[in-house]
Parts: sequence; structure tokens; C-alpha cells
Amino acid sequence: MASASATQRLSLKRKVGESPEQSVKKTRHTEGVCAGNSVLQGGYAATCSIPTPHFGDSDSDSEYNTGAGSDDDNGSHHDAATNTPLTPFSPNPSPRFPSELKTHLCTYSNCGKAFNRPAKLAQHILSHTKVRPLLCPHKPCTKDFLRQSHLQHHIKSAHSNVRDYTCQWEGCGKSFLTATRLKRHHAAHEGKEKFKCNVHGCGQTFRKHGTLNKHVATEHEGKKPFECQLPDEVGNICGQSFDTSGKLRAHEGRLHGGRRFWCSICSSHTATAMKEGTTGFSTYAELQEHIKVIHPPQCEICGLSCKSQRDLKHHVEIRHGVSSMDERRIHICEEPDCGRAFTKRGNLKAHTQSAHKAKKYVCGEVEIETLNNVNGWDGLNACGRGLSTKGSLESHIRTAHMGMGRRRSKTRKKQISDPAQEQNVNDLNLLKLTGVGYEEYSGRHVVCLIRECEFRFGRSYDLQVHLVSRHGLSECEAKSLVASVEADFDDWTTGYDDLPNDSTEGNPSDFSNFFGDNISHGEYFWVGGDFDEYHDREDDDWLEDEREMQELVENAIEIALNPAADQNLKSQALVFIHQLPSDPQSWRICLSLFVREPRCSHIVRHTSLDVLDNAVASGQLDIQALTAIRENLIAYAQGMYGSMTADQNTIDSPHLQNKLAQTFTYLFASLYPSQWLSFFHDMLALTASPGSPTRNNATGSIFFLRILIQIHDDIADIFLSRSSDDKKKNTELKDLIRERDAKTIAASWQEILSYWRGKDPKVIDLCLATIGRWVSWTEISLIITETLRDQLLELVTSPMPQDGSISLRDTALTTLKEILHKKMGSDYKLELINLLKIREVVGHLVTSPALADLRATSQYDTDLAESVAQLVNQSVSDIVRALETAQDQSTIMIQGVAQLKEFLPLVLRFFSDEYDEICSTVIPCLSDLLTLFRKKEGLSITIREQSSAMLSPLFDAVVTKMRYDETSSWGNEDAQTDEAEFQELRKRLHVLQQAIALVDDHLYQEKISTVVVSTFENFQRGGSQIDWRDLDLALHEMYLFGEYALKSGALYSKTKPITPAAERLIAMMYKLVDSGVASSLHPAVQLQYMEICVRYYHFFDTNPQYISATLERFVQCVHHDHVKVRTRSWYLFQRFVKHTRQHIGDIAQTIIQALSDLLPIKAEIPDEVSDNSDMSSEEDQQTPSARFDSQLYLYEAIGSICSARGVLVEDQVVHIRTVITPLFSDLEVHLGPAKDGDELAVMQVHHLIMALGTLARGFSDWTPAHTSPAAAPPATEVSEEFSRTSEAILIALESVSINSEVIRAAARFAFSRLVGVLGSRILPQLPRWIDGLLSHTSSKDEMALFMRLLDQVVFGFKTEIYSILDTLLTPLLQRVFAGIAEPATGTDDEIQLAELKREYLCFLLVILNNSLESVLVSEANQAGFATVISTIEHLAKDASDFPTAKLAFTVLTRMVMTWGGQDIQTGSPQPTLPGFDRFMMERFSPLCWALPSQPNFDPKDAYGRQAMGEAAGLQKAIYTKTGEEYLSYLRNTELNGMGMDAGTVDEYLRALSNTDGKAFKQYFQSLVQRSKR
Repeated sequence: MASASATQRLSLKRKVGESPEQSVKKTRHTEGVCAGNSVLQGGYAATCSIPTPHFGDSDSDSEYNTGAGSDDDNGSHHDAATNTPLTPFSPNPSPRFPSELKTHLCTYSNCGKAFNRPAKLAQHILSHTKVRPLLCPHKPCTKDFLRQSHLQHHIKSAHSNVRDYTCQWEGCGKSFLTATRLKRHHAAHEGKEKFKCNVHGCGQTFRKHGTLNKHVATEHEGKKPFECQLPDEVGNICGQSFDTSGKLRAHEGRLHGGRRFWCSICSSHTATAMKEGTTGFSTYAELQEHIKVIHPPQCEICGLSCKSQRDLKHHVEIRHGVSSMDERRIHICEEPDCGRAFTKRGNLKAHTQSAHKAKKYVCGEVEIETLNNVNGWDGLNACGRGLSTKGSLESHIRTAHMGMGRRRSKTRKKQISDPAQEQNVNDLNLLKLTGVGYEEYSGRHVVCLIRECEFRFGRSYDLQVHLVSRHGLSECEAKSLVASVEADFDDWTTGYDDLPNDSTEGNPSDFSNFFGDNISHGEYFWVGGDFDEYHDREDDDWLEDEREMQELVENAIEIALNPAADQNLKSQALVFIHQLPSDPQSWRICLSLFVREPRCSHIVRHTSLDVLDNAVASGQLDIQALTAIRENLIAYAQGMYGSMTADQNTIDSPHLQNKLAQTFTYLFASLYPSQWLSFFHDMLALTASPGSPTRNNATGSIFFLRILIQIHDDIADIFLSRSSDDKKKNTELKDLIRERDAKTIAASWQEILSYWRGKDPKVIDLCLATIGRWVSWTEISLIITETLRDQLLELVTSPMPQDGSISLRDTALTTLKEILHKKMGSDYKLELINLLKIREVVGHLVTSPALADLRATSQYDTDLAESVAQLVNQSVSDIVRALETAQDQSTIMIQGVAQLKEFLPLVLRFFSDEYDEICSTVIPCLSDLLTLFRKKEGLSITIREQSSAMLSPLFDAVVTKMRYDETSSWGNEDAQTDEAEFQELRKRLHVLQQAIALVDDHLYQEKISTVVVSTFENFQRGGSQIDWRDLDLALHEMYLFGEYALKSGALYSKTKPITPAAERLIAMMYKLVDSGVASSLHPAVQLQYMEICVRYYHFFDTNPQYISATLERFVQCVHHDHVKVRTRSWYLFQRFVKHTRQHIGDIAQTIIQALSDLLPIKAEIPDEVSDNSDMSSEEDQQTPSARFDSQLYLYEAIGSICSARGVLVEDQVVHIRTVITPLFSDLEVHLGPAKDGDELAVMQVHHLIMALGTLARGFSDWTPAHTSPAAAPPATEVSEEFSRTSEAILIALESVSINSEVIRAAARFAFSRLVGVLGSRILPQLPRWIDGLLSHTSSKDEMALFMRLLDQVVFGFKTEIYSILDTLLTPLLQRVFAGIAEPATGTDDEIQLAELKREYLCFLLVILNNSLESVLVSEANQAGFATVISTIEHLAKDASDFPTAKLAFTVLTRMVMTWGGQDIQTGSPQPTLPGFDRFMMERFSPLCWALPSQPNFDPKDAYGRQAMGEAAGLQKAIYTKTGEEYLSYLRNTELNGMGMDAGTVDEYLRALSNTDGKAFKQYFQSLVQRSKR
């Protein structure tokens, strides 16, 4: 009975209890009539009925009577602004007592409020000081308030269920927080809303007059209710209207409030600016916008305007920063074995989230139905691994769980030695891009079904997409065509030698000869196609024509999909088939073909159903046609599936059954609402033999269930994207099913399960799958009856069949999870868990032999364990969600806590399972549970008790799972996949630890400290006897503890621990260095030790006595035998040295000697690696290039150590020579062979130059033109020593660079590093650097990169570089012009050319913005100045590259500002360069129209609009220098010559002369857009 009552309760909706009848006190009102009517603008009148106000008898405080009204109850000022009928209000009553006089004035300016009591004034003052002294005592609530009454109201409303005021109206019983809300509620019962709308008999009533006004304005007048009545600039009423009074007030302040904010940049004297009246603004936002547009932050180097200081900083770093990209990567990923560096903290955070945090797509937690290309996988062996993308998850499932290969080409790039063969490979690359004709290389064996189409594909789905996009088939046609071919021909993808064509060209007569003269284009394509004409014909004639047409369609389908058929016939047959759906009568022939006896072939019947589906789903058929289809298909289904005597060998294949079920679904959607009310009864009749009371027909039952599944997928599948109309239609269909047939359908499931239990597992399996789908939108009480529940639980607990037959246990478990997943109220969900006996089911399965006796054996059923764990995870998550919203000591709370107690041991059992994929399954519910503990702490004693009891064992279980198991082997190449999966699990476990810390930080700190310290102490006592796994665990936990302890970014505050957690971490560090853990021989421990030392380097800043011993351990690790430890330690060593070098003494000589065996450079020729190679990250780190990159860290570390504070300058010089002398010797040896073209020698020279540059990088952080106390320029002796390095690199560059881009790249790298140590000493060598780095073989990319370096040099040494720049400028620009003039030969070349153009323009900007403009027109460079101007003009007119054009206009604007002389407002127009005023008008100004005049200019392009904005800025700059002269030139010459009409010319000149820069930019952009229409 308990179960039955529970089921009954589930089916009932919660009701509100009815209170006894009681009388309701009604407020007495004296009704009055509004004094007069107001005529509205719309031409109609409205009246309003309101009660007469009771003067002097107001419930409101007098303070509020004089204040401004809310948006819902507006003051008279705004009400008067509307044209809605107004009600006369009485004046405010005079105060009756002296205490009511408001004599206490607010002392704050612009306030003016007054109060009748000092206490109220004191409360009001708090609103000015922003002090809110009253805090909510309920944690974790952080709200604060000004008044005690407000706090009490908040506590009562937010933290209690007290509702003292209950409505006594009959049948209501609602309760409210305040008497005011109850009174308002009573008014709704009584219909006594005060203000009634009488416009057009509307009749709506409102409590407030302002609300009535708003209603009339919006609903009856079609306008916004708050209209501005203030005059505009010319004296007219503004008239703009707004939705709220707040928006109206903002408008008045913005447009009618006068100018209150003045731009201090436009004029050095505020008074002058105010007097001129040109730089004042009514709002601060307008001022900021003005500064942003007119005075944007500008780059001091190149003058580029940026939107913000942040953008300017980014621009300087990228374009002009002396620091290279590698040097700017200061944000290092501190995850173990990563070490990637980023220039911005946000990029590091994104990297951490994507690469090291829990992934979004977890194997086993994503619904299989949402995944592609994993057909046949049931998800039972999911591993819980997280991946970043859906595609990665699909690839993982195919390779890890389905035993399939990766979806990529099997071929690898072949060695090319023959030029002809190289051309073939180039052709092959083109083929790979187009997808044409390369099946012999890539395995793309799925051919296009259209003749002469050479495309091939790797998947049938890709062919379907191709048929739609390339050949015009509909999606339905393409899908059907491919499916039909796949069903009839197993090897169709490889059996075509010649493919069909989709056109009728070639030999159309072949088709006519075969089928007769039955094709007539532009008409119905069969004889007798016009059905209406045949109503009057003899039946025999019609039947003959129909038989003829059936034969025609059948033959066309057979020929189209027959690989051996003539190709011309196939092509014409395909065209014929494609036309079938477009004819309104084709469904008749296809219906006949499907139901005809003897049956057509499978492919013909499938295609016929496709045509029927299209006709029904498209809505082109009338009721008569739909009824005919229904009757024929019903008769067919009854004969095929409704008879138990039918031969099972003649039953349709499952594929065709599904197709027919889809057709019935389309008919259902069209006819069920009003025409086919008996749909489900007709389908259900198939499940029983005639006269039988049971569902004893297996074939009919299976087909009935297929239809139900198809209906669900069509109208209720939440993963399908649908239009709003389809969603509405589907909702209506579901409502109709629930209303009419849901009960019958649910009963049929129980009848089918009862009859076929133990007889036919296929029927049971399909029935359970159907229930699992429909339960999400069907009334739960119809499904969960005692009978069905018992049947379901019996199947769940049944053992696995030993004879290999279908196992129903897994399907039953899936159905149980779907039922549990149904959305419902919290109390219902807890009741459902009890009703389904989830705890008993799980307990039975956990103690079953499969999960208990065999747990420690190889026969342990991990699939079952994972399924049961998923059930536990879902149940606990549902319980937690119920407890989150439950009130303490409520029924839900008590019931939920009781269930939680029962499930917690099960959660811990699966969490502690030795299989990681099973453990991962319950992690989500543990996260939810910990979130609950954190939220409920302080509110619920019951929850707090559960938290205390569970956290400790849970934390212990997490720590245990963090440890490597006994079978693991760290560093084994064969175990890389297992290692990666274990690290993913560790990350998820760390998230749990963080959640535990948020609940009980003391427990977290205590547990971690105990694990770490006790392990170190055990090692200190036992040494090598301790397991490396325990050490690794302790170090890993210590490393992760830093995320908790270093939230503020540091360990110390003035040599003291900054937090208690930091204090514990410091104690761990002491124990780490004192215990000698670094002496462990296991590579994992050694690597973890170094990672920790680098991460917590602040400890060594405060305890420098440990640095020496730690460095010794690092030096030992850099020689490690394990290649992973060795190369990683080189990077960590450099990081540790860089952080601690200020505390390092003169140990450089010792370090250099210790590293001497690692410093020699031996280049290797890298192996050819195919783009499709499956090289892992581990393998990638061992390539020659990766090893050399790691070796460079040693050179940078030596540079940092040699330049430490404690090393004397003369000793630094000695150390430099010790390192660079062997490099010089090696460089000298290899220069000759490298010059002769020896590839290995060239690579060796490259490596040597890179090492020299990296050594310089370690020596100095100083940047020219940037002063910083932390980075002082190097000593003169050090700079002189590196001058030798620069000379050696120049010699190598001059010897080899002409034929080696590799050498030039290394030299460019070294040049950027040497600038910081050489300073101005590098300037005399600059000509040689340019000659070496910009040879005639240099690519455009190389030129652009060097121009960027040159920008840095010019900016850094602007006061010293003039003479050198004067000499070098012309030859330098000639090389750049030659590079720009070279035609681009490909996409990459086009990108490099555009970059070179922009770098050239940036270089000019650097010169102009650093007071070096005279070098452009000096005697040495004057001859080339015309070329500079013409080049800029050419780039400004290039409509194919808007960013470059924009930059070109910026350069021209800067030239105008530099050489145009004083502004006309401050002096007489007199250009700095004689004649430049006419020059910029005649040469620069026409460019502004030359760009939009290009045929390929798109005015809607965002980059094009930006370029036009810069062009407008150029015109504005010319006007500021020449004034009326420029306006006259535009009117008489430029604009007149363009054919612009006089009115537009006047408008154009007014905009140019009278508006600011921003307004003119907008005008010019809009004018260009209008002119291009």
C-alpha cells in the first residue's frame, strides 16, 4: 500500500489549502468622478474614475510625500509632460504640529532635502557618505543597509518563512510579508483598483495614476509615456519620449543641462575653452568620447592612434618592443611537465583551462545520441576521460573503445628527388585541397554518384553534403540515394570505373529509347501525369497508364543505382528521379510501387517511401490525398505486421521498417490533431492477433514500438534544432497525446512487458528503449506503476545470460536512469527515488558476484560497475538539488538527509574503485555535494553534521586516488596513454580537494600538511626504503597546495608569512630542503622537486642560505640520464637562476665548469616529418630542434649567473670570454663549409649565433629609451666584450647570409638581443647589419621583421641616430621598394607583402613622430622623397588592402601636421616646407576620394569604413592648416571636378568646417556609402 500511495501522490498536483469562509473587511471609499475630460491627441476622449482624496489622512510618511515619485508613480512634473487625461490632486496638507515642520536641512550641496527630525537627517546623510552600517547577520549573505527597518524587512523576507498577513478571502489563503502587500492583494479581489481606463471601453484598472497614464500612452496612443517638454537649441519643444522617467531625466541632463565638462587638452586654459564654447560637453561620457576620438592615446614612436591605453601598450610591445616575443612571454605555466610561456596572463589562464583543467566533454557523460560516427557503441565501457572538444571525444571513442583507426590518411609524405615527381606531388597537394581524384593516395574511396564528377570522399555523409551543395539534390534525396545504394551494394564505393553525370547532355535519346517518349520537359514527366484529366477516362486506360508509369519509375530507380548500367542511362535516370518529388501526383505512383504485389526491390520501395515522405512533410497534399495514403499504408501494415501467420522471411527488413515508421510519423503529424484521432489505437491493433486480449504479436509489437520511437525523435528529441513554428507544433502534438492516448500507450508497455517477459528479448529490449525515450515528456504516474516497476527491477537485477543471448540488464539500467532523469519537483524526485527502490537495487548489484566476489579479479564486470556508478551519481545529484532549496527541518530536508546517509557509503565505494573510469563517474555528484555543504554551512545542523562526518574519509579517498598505483611505471614510453589519463584524473581530483577546502579549510590544510610532512620525515628516517610513489604524492600535493596558499601571489609580507596557509607551505619548504628529498634517485621525484623550487622561489628570497645546495641539486639533474628530466631541468634551472640571481654570489665559474659538458653545440639535420604524423608531445620534445631549444636555456642561465649582483665587472668579462671563445672557434671552423652550401655546417652556424644571442639576453634586461631601476644598462666593459660577439656574427652573416635564410633568421634574433647589452655601440655597425639582413635574396617576411627591429632602434636612439639614418635611408628604402614591387605568387606571399607594406609605413611614422622628419627631405634623401610620396599614395588607393590604406592615410595626416605649419586658429597659415600647403591640397586631398572610387571598394566593409575614417581625418588636418583656402579649392576644383552637385558641395563644406573630427568622420563615411549605391 505504501508504494501505491506514493504512486498516487506522484500523479497529483500540489494544492493550496482552503481556509474557512470568513468575512472580509472592505475599505470604505467615497466614489467621485474626475472633474472633466481631456481631449487626447488621437482624436478621442477618455475619462477616469477615481476616489476623492482624503486630505490629511495619508498612510505615507511626509518625507516621501515631498520626494520624487518612482517610475510607477510619477511626480507632477513628468505627468504634466504627457497628453493623457490628468486627475486634479489636492495640495499637500499643511502641517498641524510644529514637529512636522522640516527645519533640518541637508548640508550637502545640490541636495536641498529637509527633514522634521535630526534622526532622519542623520539617516539621510548616510546616503551621501555611502556608509551602510547595518550588516545582515545571516552568513554567507553580505547585504548591508542604511536603516534598521530595512534590515529587519530583509531578514524577514529573505531568511525566514514568516508570512504574518494571510488573505481571508474564500478559497485563497495566500500569505504576505507586509500588511501593504495584503492590502494590495485585497484590492485585486475586490476589483477596487483606483484608476480605470475608459478609452474605447478598455476597462483596465490601476492602483496608481502614473501607471494609468503610461498605459494610455503605450497601449492606446502608440507612443512612449514620458515626453520631454524642454526647448531645444532653436527654441522648439524637444518632444522626444521615453519608456521611464529615469530615461527622461537622463535625456534632460544630457541634452538640455548645459555644458558642464570641458576638455583640458583642446586648450591649456579652461576659461578660454569655455569662452570659445567648442570643447564643452553636457555629460562626462561625451567628454570621454571626445577625448577617445579627438585625442586618442598615441604611440610616441610611430604616432599610431589607439583606442585605449591598453591597446597602446599592446601596440608598443608588439611593434616597437625591444624585447622579443620570447622575452615578453613572462607568464609561465606552472603545471608539471608543461612550461609553456605567454605574453599575457589571460592567455595563460585560457591555456590552463583548456590544457590542464577538467575538460568539458567527458567520455561516458555526453549523450551518445549527440555524437557522430560512433554508431554501434553503447557507452558501457566509457572511461570518464575529459576532452576539450566534441570532435576529440568522438575520435577518442572510435580509437579507444571501438578499436577503430583515426580518421586520417594512412599515407605519408614520400621523399622527392625527381623534379617531375615533385610536380606530381604539387598536383597531389592541389587534389587534396579540392577533394578530386586522389583515392590512390588517401583512401577516399567513396565516389560521387554523378558521372564526370571527380570528387571522392572518406565518408558517406560527406557524399550526401556534396550531392546537395554541388548537384542540387535535396537533403532527403541525397540521404535516401546514398542509403539505398549502401543497402543493396556492399562494395559500391569501389566498384565504379565511370560515374554518372547529372546533366542530360550527351545522348539523351538513349533514355528515350529505353523508356519510350515519356519525358517532356516543362510538363508532367509521365503520360497521363495530369491526374484531373483522367477522371473522365475509362478505367482500363487509366490503369494502363498507371502501370506504364510504375514501370517507368521502377526502371529508372533500378538503372540509376545499378553500377553495371550504361552511364548515359544512369545520368538520365538520376535526372528523372530528382524530378519525381516536384510533381504533385508522383506520390500516387510511389505509393503503388511500395504496396504492390509482387514486391519491388528494396531500393525501389525505399525510394518510393522517400517520395511519399517529401509529399506528406512538405504540406502539398490535401486531406483526400493524405487519407488515401493512410488507408493504403494501414492496409499494408495490417497485412505485413498484423498477422501472426505471415512468413517471417517475407517481413520487411529493419531498415525498411524504420523508413515506413518515419512515413507513418509524417502522417501522424499531419492528421492526428483533427483527422486521425484513432492513430495510436490503429497502430496498437497490430500488437495482437485478431480476437486476442494479449499483445501476442511480436512482429506487430516491434513495428508499433518503432513508430513510437520515431514519433519521439520527431517531436520530442531535445538535441534536434527546430524553428519556433516547429517547436510550437510539436508542443501541441505532445499535449494532444497526453490528453488523448498517453494512458493507453503506457498501459500497452506494461502489457507487452508482461507477455513477452522470458519469451522474446528483442521485444522487451525495444519496449524498454521506448519507455526511456517517452518518460521525459509523459506523466510519470502513468509509467511508474507497481507492475512496471517490479518488472523493471526484476530485469535490472537479473544475471547476465551465459548463452550469449541479448542481455536486458543493461537496457533496464539505462531505462531506470532515464526515468530518474525526468524533470520534476524536489519532493517528487525524492519520492521517486524511494518508489524505484534505487538504494535497494544498487545494494543488490554491489553485493552481486560480478561486483563483489570478482572485484579483485580479471573477471570484474567494469561495465556493470560503471553503469551502477552512473545510477548512484544521478541519484545523489538529485538528492543534493532537493536539499539546496529545502528549508531546515522541513519534510524534504528530513527525507533528503536520510536518503543521503544511505547513498554516501555507495558513493565512497565507487569513488575508491581501483578503475579510474569508475571513480570518475561519481566525481560530479561529489562536486555537487561539496557545493551543498558550502552553501548550507551555518543554516542546517543536519547538513553540517553530514559534512563533518563525510569530509575526512572523502579527503582520504581523494589522496589515495592521487597516488600512482603499484602497476604504474613512470617514464615508460609504452605507458604514455595511461599516464595522460591518470594526470587527467588527478586534475579532477584536485578540483574536489579545492571544494573540500572551501567547506573546511582547516581540515584541508591539516590533511595536506600531515601527508607532506610525514612523508618527508619518513624519507629522512628511512631514505631509500620509502616508495617513490609516496614521495611523488607528497610533492604533488605540496605543488597543488600553492594554488590555495598563494592566492595573493606571494608567501611573505615583510619576511612574515602572509596567511596561515602560507605559513604551512613555508614549513613544508623547510622540511623539503632539510629532509634531503632531492637526493631521491627516482626521476619523477627529482622533477617534482625542481618544479616546486621554481614555483616557490619566494622562499629562497627570504632564505638565501638554501640557494647554494638547491643549485647543486639542479646541476645534478641537468645531467640526468632520463631525457625528459634532463631537458625539462634545463628550463627549470634557467627559471630558478633568473628568480634568485640577486642572492647568488660569485659562483659563475663553478657553474660554467659544471655545465661545460652540456654547452658544446652539435647541430643535427631534422628528419622529415609528415603533417599527418601521430607524434606525441613526448616524442616531439626529443626532436633535434626541441633539444637545441632546451639547450639555449643553459646559455641564458649562464648569462643570468654571470651578471649577478655579487660578480665583479672584471670577473663578468672573464666569464663571458670563457663561454664565447669556444663558440667563436667553432664558428670559424664551420664558416667555410657553410659558405660552400654544406647543410649541416649551415645548421651549426645557425645554432652558434643563436647561442651567442641567448647569452646576451641573460646578461641584461635593459631596454634603450626605457628607464627602470630594476634594469640598469650593463657596464661598459661588458658592452665592449659583446661588441666582439656582434662582430663575429656580422662576419658570419656577411659570409653565408646571401644563400641562407636560416643564418639571417639567427642573426636577426641575435641583433635584437645585442641591442640591450651594446646600447649605442651597435649604431656604427648598423649599415653592415642592414646589408647582411636585407640581401637581394631576403624574403618580404624577413624585410618586414627587420623593419620592425629598426623601429626599435630608431626610437631607442633617436638623439644619436640621425647621421647614420641620413646615410642609410635611401638605400634601405630602395630595397623595401624592390620588395613591394615584386608580384605576389601565392597566398603566403600576399600576406607577407601586406605585412611589408605596413611595416614600411610604420617606419615612416616612427621617423615623423620622433622629430626625425628632416631626414626624409635632407640633401642625401631629397631625391627619393618623391618616390616615398608616390608609394604612400599608391598604398592609400589600394582597395584590396584596407588596413594598409588606413595606415597610409595616417602617415599622410602626420606629414600634414608636421610640415603644414601652424593651425589657422593660432596663427597665419605658413607651411614648414615651402609650397607644402598647395602640395597637400592637390596631391593628398584627392586620395580621399580615390580609394572609394575603386571598382572593388565595398562601403559596407568594416575595414573600409575605418580607412574612410582616416581619410576624413586627413581632410580635417588639411583644413586646420589652410582654412578657407582649402574650402575654396574643394568647391572650385576637386569636388566640382568630380561632378558633385552644388547642394552636396555646400553640405560637405559645412560639415568639414563646422563639425568636430568624429562628426565629420561619420558624415564622410555615410556620404561615401550613399555615393556607392
